[in-house]
Amino acid sequence: MSFSPDLLAAAEHIATKSQIGRYVIISLYVVQVCEWVASLDDELNLIHCAKWTAMKFAYLCCRYYPLLTWLMYIWALAWDHDIELCLRIVKPLYILMVPYQMFAQAVMVTRAWAFTGRQSVVLLILLSAYAVMVGMDVWVFATDVESVMLQPVLRNTGLNSGCVRDSNSGRPPIPFKLGLLFMSAFFLDFLGTIIMISHCIRLRSFQGQLGKIFLKQGLVAFLFMSALHITAATCAFTINRFGSTFIAAVPLILANVVACRLTLSLRKNVAIGTETEQLAELSRVVRNAMADASDSPSDAKVYDIIG
Repeated sequence: MSFSPDLLAAAEHIATKSQIGRYVIISLYVVQVCEWVASLDDELNLIHCAKWTAMKFAYLCCRYYPLLTWLMYIWALAWDHDIELCLRIVKPLYILMVPYQMFAQAVMVTRAWAFTGRQSVVLLILLSAYAVMVGMDVWVFATDVESVMLQPVLRNTGLNSGCVRDSNSGRPPIPFKLGLLFMSAFFLDFLGTIIMISHCIRLRSFQGQLGKIFLKQGLVAFLFMSALHITAATCAFTINRFGSTFIAAVPLILANVVACRLTLSLRKNVAIGTETEQLAELSRVVRNAMADASDSPSDAKVYDIIG
């Protein structure tokens, strides 16, 4: 069977991009494994040996779900498969992508909420933005999957490739949907950053140890996440027909890596707790000390004032 020069040129162009995408998929798994091995000692001491909390559960999901499931994407996207196989596995593959963004952002939301002293108003604001992002996540990866076909140019030339969706299939197209998803994630990161900065300014905690550590680690992590998602959104809105899967992979994986690194870093360096927790602990210590020293009525009056 002969093909027109234009069709063969298009197929060659897509095959080249597919090869670059394979390198991206494999490289992202190498990054995950290297980060996990480098952080394993801290993880064992600070996470696995700690009592069960919502933060511990979110961290473990954020760390191990990508490590375990990404092997399937390496097999599906980095190896050549026939069209029939891809059409059978494309739906579960993309549905399994839903938790990636959810786990990473759950860690960031929990960190922001804990930093502000676990205020109910802050939690409500963050959860509202998080719910919007989760809805976008489900819309992008778990809907309109069955109608999405593989790249028709490759099919027409009889070539095989990884199980990559056609970016222009579906309504609206996949890149547009990805752009909206990453914009919602950017808004959540930006909101968390503003909330924590406002909390530091209100309590003047930039002058204390916790505020300095936040500036060095927490704020940098949130700004990196914001830059990552706004860049991914820009790329998604301007992408051409092919490659949305590989562009989506980068922020999905790196967001989880950054979230895990932030959690370990804060747990390792911030054993003093938030400002609210420090004040509560200081008040408890003062009460105990004054109660032990209250041997006279004057001492009792002083205790009443401090308490």
